[in-house]
Parts: sequence; structure tokens; C-alpha cells
Amino acid sequence: MIILRFAEFELDIQQRRLLKDGALIRLGSRAFDLLTALVLRANQVIAKEDLIREVWPNTTVSEGALRVHMASLRKALGLGSPCPFLRHVANQGYIFEVNVEERGVDPKNPRRADLAGLPAFAMNVIGRRGFVESCLAVLDKGVLTIVGPGGIGKTTVASLIVQEAAGDFEKIVFVDLGALAGEGRIALSLASQFGLTSYGDSPLPGIIKAIGGQRVLLFFDNCEHLVDEAANVIEELTRRVPKAQIIATSREPLRIQSETVRRLGPLEMPSEIEAEAFLTKFPAVELFLERASLSMGDSWTNSPGDLSNIATIVRKLDGIPLAIELAAARIVDLGISALLQSLDSPLTVLRRGRRTAPPRQQTLRATLDWSYSYLSEDEKQLLMLLSSFARAFSYNAATAISRDFLGPEAFDDALTGLLAKSLISQREAGGQLKLLETTKEYAGVKLNETTYAEDVRGTHARFVLGQLPATEQDWDKQTTHEWLATHGSLIDDLRAGLKWADSAAEHQLFVDLASNSDLLWTQLGLMGEQFLVVQQAIEKLAKIGQDPVAEAKLRTAYGAISYNLHSVQGDDDSIQQFELAAKAAELVGEPAQAVRAYSGICAILIVQGRYEAADKLTWKVDKELGLPARSTIVRIAAHNSHYMGRNDDAVRFALEAIDANGALRKGTRTSGVHFSQRHLALMVMAKTAWIMGSTDRALAILDELLGEAAEINHGVSSCLVLSVGAVPMYHCMGHTNLSRKYLDRLQHVSETNSLFRWKEWAESYELLGFGRSPTKDADDVIRDLLKGAHGPRLENTVVVAGGRAPQQLLDLAISGEAGWCKAELFRLKGELSARSGGDGRNWIKRGLELAYQQKALLWQLRCATSLVELETGPERGEARRTLEQILAAFPQAPPALEYTAAAQVLAA
Repeated sequence: MIILRFAEFELDIQQRRLLKDGALIRLGSRAFDLLTALVLRANQVIAKEDLIREVWPNTTVSEGALRVHMASLRKALGLGSPCPFLRHVANQGYIFEVNVEERGVDPKNPRRADLAGLPAFAMNVIGRRGFVESCLAVLDKGVLTIVGPGGIGKTTVASLIVQEAAGDFEKIVFVDLGALAGEGRIALSLASQFGLTSYGDSPLPGIIKAIGGQRVLLFFDNCEHLVDEAANVIEELTRRVPKAQIIATSREPLRIQSETVRRLGPLEMPSEIEAEAFLTKFPAVELFLERASLSMGDSWTNSPGDLSNIATIVRKLDGIPLAIELAAARIVDLGISALLQSLDSPLTVLRRGRRTAPPRQQTLRATLDWSYSYLSEDEKQLLMLLSSFARAFSYNAATAISRDFLGPEAFDDALTGLLAKSLISQREAGGQLKLLETTKEYAGVKLNETTYAEDVRGTHARFVLGQLPATEQDWDKQTTHEWLATHGSLIDDLRAGLKWADSAAEHQLFVDLASNSDLLWTQLGLMGEQFLVVQQAIEKLAKIGQDPVAEAKLRTAYGAISYNLHSVQGDDDSIQQFELAAKAAELVGEPAQAVRAYSGICAILIVQGRYEAADKLTWKVDKELGLPARSTIVRIAAHNSHYMGRNDDAVRFALEAIDANGALRKGTRTSGVHFSQRHLALMVMAKTAWIMGSTDRALAILDELLGEAAEINHGVSSCLVLSVGAVPMYHCMGHTNLSRKYLDRLQHVSETNSLFRWKEWAESYELLGFGRSPTKDADDVIRDLLKGAHGPRLENTVVVAGGRAPQQLLDLAISGEAGWCKAELFRLKGELSARSGGDGRNWIKRGLELAYQQKALLWQLRCATSLVELETGPERGEARRTLEQILAAFPQAPPALEYTAAAQVLAA
């Protein structure tokens, strides 16, 4: 942290503390901001307008307010007037004439985790320093649970603790349980924060894998919403990842092992006999004064007796920060005396209410009832309307939700009033608005008492539906980080919209929300949750009659999720859903949606090694759908051509696919199983260039591909690039360190995202490429490969294994349609035969002949090298000449591994 020293003072900007000779000097929020602005620009004249903008960024105040706070600052510094180093420059501004010394970053905290996801809170957190320090002292003892009633400031204090502890952690993850609509979502939401896609029953193994050995701080907020599930998830994490530190906020303890409970009490208040001169030293009074100053600006100063009345007010409000803030906002139209009188009745009634009521209903409910009663009718209505949002919302969103209920002028006046009364908070980043959770809950109850509550929630759900097209439009215009920042929070409103549509039997709206939100679910890594929603939506199709467009989208999503969720066992179900999706899309003339479904079928056929069937289907679709499907058709054709060994066609179609995709780099939605079109085309080009002898070009394309995949960070596409491209290519080129690196990456991505199909690839490579498997023994892996029958996984594994490939796997691969590596398979079969005492040369000659037909220089070189080793007599000389001719045919230097082997046999 940075400490600024001047004269006998030390200014800690981050912790908002001012020390004089080691003693704490109390400053109000505005005075502190004013001092900070002056010190940071010491020995410069600062214009009055600039100071006002810095200290009151979101409030219009007069120059008089600046003068008042300057006088207050001089008094607080205890330097008299005029201050020796703070002076006014006529007609210009103010100057802070002092030498300022800066102390650098604490060397014990050289690395700070990203705090961007934490809830916003005021930097000047009043009256909580001792509590924060006591929490920091026990943070490393397991789970720290901050307990207290609603509105007491648990989230604010926890956020401050996290910020101050950030230097001790590599990663900080925030999970707001209050935004989750029901049971079973906590682990899924946590997985999403780690960028994981959860396809399995439980994402916890993936989360644990993602944490690994990192120093991680997990912050679970509002646990009372789902306290039993929260306790189970957190206890499991503490058991499985003991190094992870956890902070939780809740209205009741979690009651789990290793839990340290810290109860957050009210702000310290003065007693009834406290002298007026000392009242401002109490945090409850300080908070009231700060909020009152914010509401009134320079139009309000303390009158005689005001401080005593304020002390009585904060005592009546039990020192609860939210209640104090709401009360302070009322002095604008009531004044201190009237405010004090108005507090008597509601709070007295509440204290005599039902003893078994939750603390929120015993304190904050009364305060909110009272505050609500003084709102204008427009303010009341807007507050109720805004309670329909799940989390933060924009000004435009608030306008849209209120359009049918409030006119533009009434809306603006009501919004301004709610902001001034602290019933809406505004985040500086992006200007997002937010109701405090307790306020939102209260306003939601009030909304339910109206005759138009259902209309409002319907309006909200339809608003969410209207936002979904932008998620697709922006996907290729923004980086993944920008896209998530812009659209990621919409998921909570989508959940709320789906929940309402389901309860209100608005089947069409539910179907529309489910069928148009595929990208949002997949990019947030929530396909497991999406699967449940899609299944519900498909069931509702029967209730709304025909909707082929929605049906096509839903069944395509179903097929894609099932493909990844159930691995090989889900293939038949996925194909059935894709076929139904294609039929529905064709019924209404939606070629783009139809080809997306057909591409899902092709992907499964290819995975099963049925390349001819995939190719036949591809050109059937091309003939039937024509130009609108062409960009996807050529991508599928490139894939098919590669596996069938048609190398020239593979390159031609891959180039056409990339050209058709234009500048788009993230087209994961062009395929039914969420492969990136560009990534697939680049992978085909890299692998084909390698097989055809252009090693440098292959490595350049592969490098570009890996860079893009890492940037976009889409789980399925990353696994495709790693398993089909990087791992086998680097391994076969002799770059075992790189192959090992990307195999580890493949294992990590597939495990943390529960992508079982791709995890099987990693297990195969681990055993047959590197001679070990951390999770399965050799027989299990070989049995899995034999059970999966033909397909790219089997073929790539055998190629990577080379001479170590078991005979039954080699024979199975040869019996399939593997055109791309058939020549290499024949060569391996020949060498295996020779080692067993057989001839083997005919197998290798078959491989060499096929390699010539395919222009596969790599396989030609390998076959010719093996043939020289096996031939004898005159045939050996002919084999040598063939090998020399092949070496000369390479457009650039032959691959090093194969060249070394060829040179050795030629020199023998």
C-alpha cells in the first residue's frame, strides 16, 4: 500500500486513515477526499472547479460547500487559520505547499489478486476498523463467517477484508448467493466464476482441480438465502482444498467444522449522558453526518442541539447502518426535529411485535416501512418496479421496465429521488444501479400487494428476452472478457424471467427465453443448468402448438449438451435431437439453423469414424440448402476431407471456410457441438500441412491457433485444438516438452469442465504416448478404445503411440475408414509384422503407394525409411534411391525427426 508523508502527518489513501505523530485524526468523508486531492497534487495550484469535480463527482454543489469543507479540514489538521501550508490563491484556487514523501508498495504483498468482481462499497467504511482487524487475524484458520441482521453491513465489511487481504492471494472469487434462484446452483455458479463449463452431476471436482495449489480466497455472500446448501458446499471445499481461505456472510452461522463466527454488531452509539462535544467521535453519528451532508450539500450545517437529536436518532435506529442512511436522507424535507418525532411510532410498534420474527423484520422492516411511507407515489412505484431486477441494472433497463407505468419526466424525478434517499446505490463503473438486497426484498413484497405485480414481472421477462439478441451480435465484436463484462450479469435476470414464465404458465415466453439464450449459458459454463431448462422448454412445446424455429434451436442445444454430457453413450440421443432440429428448421425455411443441426450430426459421425457417411450427408445438405449453408458446409467438408485422406480438398475447403468466416474468430455457434469454425479450419490446415511436408507452415498455423484458443478460452474448442492438433503433432515431431505441456493443458480443461469425451483423449495419450496413466491402467484405456471402435481418438492415439501401439488397436484402426493416416498405419503394421518374424514389406509398400496418391510427403518419408531398413539385395538400392528422391521433394527442410532417421539408414 502507498503511504504519503508530509510534516508530522501520514496519509494512507487505501485505508482512508490520517495519522498525526502516530495518532488517528478523524476526518469526514468529504474532508478526507479533499485532503487526498490536495496532497496528490502538492505544490500545484488546483482550480476550485477541479476540486469540486474530484470531491463531489456525482453531485452538484456550490463553491460555498468547498469553503465550508476547507475550513473543516484546516480545523481537523489542528494547524489554525491561516494554515501554514494550505492557502487560497485569489481568482485561481488552492495550493498545498508542503514536501510530500511517498512510501512504496509493501514488499510482503508484491502480488495482488484481481478485485474487479467484488461488490462496490464506499471507501470510507465508518466504525469497522477494529472488527476488520479482528477478522484479518483469524482469516487463515478456515472459514470466516460474518453474521448479523440484514442491513448491518456484512457485505461491505467482508469486501473491505478481502481488499486488505488481497496481497496474500493469487485469485479472489466472489459468489453472490442472493442472485441464485433455487437449490443446486451454488457449485455451478462457483464453477462459472472459474470459467468452467459444468456438464456433469457435480462441478466440485472440476472446481477443486481448477484451484489446485493456488492461494485462493473464496467470498460467498448472502448465504442465508441457501444456508444448507452453502454449508455443504463450503464444508466440502474446506475438506478437499485445505489451503483455500473462505469468507462467508450470512444472517445465521453455517454450523460447520473449522468455522470461525464473527458477529457484526451495530455501529457504536453515544449513551444518553454523553457530552455533546464528543458525539461526533461515535461512528453512528459520523455516518449520519456524512450521509446528511451528501443529501443536503452546502445548504445544511449543524444547528445548536442538532447533534444531541442526531445521537437520539441513531440510538432509536439501533446503530444499524442502513437505517441510519435512510434516516439521514429524510432531513432534506423534514429537518432534524421532525425526523426525530417521526421515528417514535413505527419503531415502537415494531419492537412490540412478534418475538419470533427474523431480525430483519424487527428492525429494518420498520425502517423501510417508515422510509417507504414518505416516498412520493412515483418513487414508490418505481422502487417496486425495480425490484424485478435480479441484480444490478442500467438506466436504460430501468427506463424500459417502467415505460408502461411512468412517463419520462416522472421516471427521472422518481429515480433522482430514490438515489438521493439511498434506496438505490450507483456503482461508479459503468454507472450501474442497484437496490440493496433488503430494499429489493421489501419492494418486491410491496409489489406483490399490487394488482399489477404479474404485469411487471412479465414486462421484466420480456425485457430480458429483448436483451438476448445483443449477446449474439456482440460475441464476435468483443473480446471474451468484454463480452462477459457486458452481458454476463444478464444470466440472473434470465433465471428470474424463466422462473416467472414457468409459474405464470407463460409457456411461449419460457420457450422463447430458453431457445434464444444458448450462447449466454454456454459461455458462462452453465450447460448443466441449461440442459434442465432446455428439457423443460421442449416439454412446453406441446402446450403452445407448433413453433419450428424455437424447436430447432432447443433440440440443437439439447443434442450439443447431450453429446458432451454423456460422451459416446449420448451419441444416439444427440443424433436423434439433431435430426428433429433439422426437420423443424427446414419446415420454416431456416437453412442456417438446419445446417447447424446437420453439422452436429456430422461431428458425431466423424467422432465415430464414419467419414464416408459424414461426407455423404454433407453434400446432401449442400445440395438441398445451397448458398446459405455454404460457409458451414465447407468447414465440415474440410474436416471430412482431412480424415478421408483427401489432403488437397482439405486445404481448399479449409481456406474457403476461413474466408467465409471473414474477421470472425469466435464462431462457436456454427456447429451443433460448439466447435469454433475458424479453429476447426486452422486445425485441418495445420495438420494437413504437416502431413504434406510443410513443417514450418504447420508449426506457424498451430502457433496461431493455440494463441487464439487461449485468448477465447472456449472449453470445447480448446479441447479440439489440443487433442487433435497440438498434442499429436508436437509429439510426432519430437517436441515432447511441448506435447507434454499441452497434454497437461488438455487434462486440466477436460477435467475442470467435466468434458468426459475429451478427457478420454487425454487418458489415451497419457498411456500410449507417454507410457503412463494417472487415473486408469493400460487394460482399462485399451478396453475403452476398443469399445469406442473407430474414430479420430483411436487413430490419433495409434499414430502417437507408433511402434508401441498394441496390435489389436492397430488392426482396429486399419479396418476403419482412416484415410488421413492409413499409410502410416500400414507402415506400423509392416514393422510389427517384421518384428514378429514376418515379411512386412508388402504392408509398407502399400503405405508408400497410398502416401504417393495423397501427396503425403511425411508418410512417404516414413514408409521409405522403413523400407530401406527391411529390403535386402538389389531391392535395397532401389529403396535407397526412392528415399533420396522423397527427401529432395520436400518444399522446405524435412521434419527433423524423420530426417535423422532417414540419414541414419542411408549412412548404414
